[in-house]
Amino acid sequence: MRLSLWQQFSSNHSASFTVVGTFESAEKANEAAAELRRILARIEKWWDALPPEKRIEWHDKDETSELTPPERELNQRYQVKWPFSINWYQWAWNRSQDSVTTFDQFVFVENPHYHIWHGPQPFDELMAQFGGIVAVDASESQSYPEEMLLLDVVCKLPEDHDTAAILYESFNEDFAVYRNSDNADDYSPNIGLPFNYDCTKTKFLSPTRVFEVERDEKMLYLYGIVITEGERLSKALPKFVEYLRREGCAEIRCSFRSSRRIRPWESP
Repeated sequence: MRLSLWQQFSSNHSASFTVVGTFESAEKANEAAAELRRILARIEKWWDALPPEKRIEWHDKDETSELTPPERELNQRYQVKWPFSINWYQWAWNRSQDSVTTFDQFVFVENPHYHIWHGPQPFDELMAQFGGIVAVDASESQSYPEEMLLLDVVCKLPEDHDTAAILYESFNEDFAVYRNSDNADDYSPNIGLPFNYDCTKTKFLSPTRVFEVERDEKMLYLYGIVITEGERLSKALPKFVEYLRREGCAEIRCSFRSSRRIRPWESP
């Protein structure tokens, strides 16, 4: 019952972010994702039409308070906080990754490369305006507080009692290590989830219910799974849900919440 997947994010002198919007239905999520893609396509088209000398000129202004013409127009239309221009389209080699993806009722916006200093604005407010309940992960941003995404999962346990007991105990043992260990690099987890746990960061989280598991006769409850320094969330979540299904779980419901990172030198 092992599944191990990971991908290290670069964080040296760069920011990263993920905005998650939870919608009423997959249909609503797809509609919101389509609108976000139209917004980004308009900005990309403007960049592609620039002559070389203008591209160099605007490249020097990227991620500043001087928005590009399409960003100014979009900001006026949607009336959201758009504090800086985005720098996603200066280089063709940075465009291979889809920044807007969906899974079930969720929409994800993730930075396409690690040469950014800001985020997740304006996508957090755009997502909310389109009807999503928003949660944010933001790291090293110069314009947004440090936030960490937490995943909560509720699902029906496998019908086989032994399988259900093993699954619960496996989570329980792993989560105890993740909560209490300063460094779990030498720990071999029972369940290799598609997230790379950085246990040292859990002590910096402000909320309760981090890495906790409960069960009753039929249901399994996973609280506060920390998603950090791992595979892109839009790819990791479907793999995790599929893993639970293979183990015999059913009626799987996921939800996200944000937690502010509290550094040792900061006040809570």
